[in-house]
Amino acid sequence: YRIGVERELPWSMAAEISYLGQSGQKLPTVRALNYVPQEFRTQSTTRDLAAETILTQTVSNPFVGLFPDNPGSNGATIARRRLLLQYPVFDTLNIETYDGSNTYHGVLARLDKRFTKGVMVMSSYTWSRLRERVAPLNPWDDLEERTSPVDRPHRITFASVTELPFGKG
Repeated sequence: YRIGVERELPWSMAAEISYLGQSGQKLPTVRALNYVPQEFRTQSTTRDLAAETILTQTVSNPFVGLFPDNPGSNGATIARRRLLLQYPVFDTLNIETYDGSNTYHGVLARLDKRFTKGVMVMSSYTWSRLRERVAPLNPWDDLEERTSPVDRPHRITFASVTELPFGKG
């Protein structure tokens, strides 16, 4: 949706100010199904080497010989974290759903010098914000609302056309 006002100014100029809005629904999201559950992860706000050591420690593999095509889970030993996964015979397992959303809000200001004396100049400034809900912060969390990585809050553009003094016309 868009709403705006445009006015013609003296000296063959035009000015515009507009509000732009957009809402997206049913955007694709990818959720991890195979992750180490929260109760086995550290609650520390800093890196916890002891917890990492416990999760990466190798233990005897109960799946040895069961999956000859998967060398990651067919050896004599396996990392403890692999045994804590919901589906330990798979390393990564994801599902794609369509429950994401986004919203865009922007204000556009434009000033144009219409074509006179062989010159036209266009300029615009856009202030905007693009927020999205397409991924969780952690696999066990709901989708997190955050500023999109493609958000460009400030955009300035300039363009000009100059009539060349040769050719037809």
